[in-house]
Amino acid sequence: MSEPPDRQKVIEKYLQGLRHDDGYSHGYLKSDEELKLFERSLAAVNESNQIQAVLKKDRFSTVDQENARILIEKIRGEQPESSVVYRPYAARSFVGSSDSDNVEEGVASECEDTLLFCFLTKFMRSMLKKYGGSVVCLDATHKTSDYALPLFLLVVKTPSGYTPAGVFIIQFETAHCIAEALDVFKQWCDNWSPQYWMVDYSKAEISAIKQVFPESQISIYEALRLMKHVASALNQHDFDKAVEDLVDSEYWKNERFRSYFEEVSLSVKELWVMSYRLEFDAVLTTNNGIEAQNRVLKALYVKSSSGKRSSTSLIITVIHGYLRDKEAKFHEAARRQSSAYRQYSENVPAYLHNRPHGFVKHMLRRLVNAEQYTPTDMEELPLKVCLRIHSERSDDDLYTVDFTKPSCTCPDFRKHKYPCKHFCVVFKYSDRWGFSSLPQSYLNRPQITLGSCPESEYKFRDSPCQSAQPF
Repeated sequence: MSEPPDRQKVIEKYLQGLRHDDGYSHGYLKSDEELKLFERSLAAVNESNQIQAVLKKDRFSTVDQENARILIEKIRGEQPESSVVYRPYAARSFVGSSDSDNVEEGVASECEDTLLFCFLTKFMRSMLKKYGGSVVCLDATHKTSDYALPLFLLVVKTPSGYTPAGVFIIQFETAHCIAEALDVFKQWCDNWSPQYWMVDYSKAEISAIKQVFPESQISIYEALRLMKHVASALNQHDFDKAVEDLVDSEYWKNERFRSYFEEVSLSVKELWVMSYRLEFDAVLTTNNGIEAQNRVLKALYVKSSSGKRSSTSLIITVIHGYLRDKEAKFHEAARRQSSAYRQYSENVPAYLHNRPHGFVKHMLRRLVNAEQYTPTDMEELPLKVCLRIHSERSDDDLYTVDFTKPSCTCPDFRKHKYPCKHFCVVFKYSDRWGFSSLPQSYLNRPQITLGSCPESEYKFRDSPCQSAQPF
């Protein structure tokens, strides 16, 4: 209900006066009558807000939760192969005092049960199993319902881009609530334990992951630009030198920056320094792709249901809109990258057919770069599975190619984990070693193969590399 014209005019005057230190003396509220009218208006607004808060609380504990329960039962009937957990919020009959310094933890402790919703389709399960053995990204989307409930996405990187592989909604963004949800997914996927988790620097998320997946390593998304050289250090010597350069820079004079780096960044250097991240099976250095998922979810799906943003409508939007569309896009992207959709050019070697376009483009560029080399630039080492390649810039620069891991000592392989130009030199000039000589466990990695496969045909982690064999 809108305010009466005279009352609204008084409020507008007052708000204008707030933009000045002495708004009252400027005449925005000239008389005591106007001031009294404003005070009555403000009291009416506060009373209205209190009523809405009471209604919202009642709706959260009764109508909306009952609607959500009915919806969950319907989903279970329509999608028997999907896994769903829904636990409604329940207030505690007696609320004692909380010793927690964290406001959310304190409020959560006053609940008999906190709201919990976890959802996993058959497709998402296959994504989590196939691509979630290496790196899983945990991302929270806020303000997606009337109750500001945190919606979390488990996101994996596939050849077709970033794909949601799990979704859960909790009532409070605390370590206990997050850990409870993650444990549900762990139970749904027996033996699933990612090697790495990518998260924002959230103490609650980090603590929850350490509790549920103690063997997983955790890495934060972005290394600060001002610490780029520190973040890209490949060994302790480079790290120490980069820190020394940072200390000698102008930025070190900034007390806030210096304090943050010493107290926060250095204490968790294993989360963002490259030397600790070299074993990533899937290369993830920023959260741009995950942030894009977040924006799409909010802008195209949640926003479209504005005006009815209850937890029930949020579940409907995510399950029947966002997740369904993402699954369809994944399959379409995989189809478009296969030979069934378009015939490959004669310039593309047969061993690159039916592989992700990103990997194919990577390899084609390295094959072109390999043309700069000659057979004399390559020498086979006594280990039989290792070769040494001279740099095109200097004969003194040597790179070792190892077919057992596989690996190369050059920066390009460290960065992308794909065969570099030095591998391509071997492919081009060696009579014994080619692309098919790479271990089958590497050639069948999800990141360089297309589409999905039956769950029985893949495992949570890559199997140990088989002995490399010349073709």
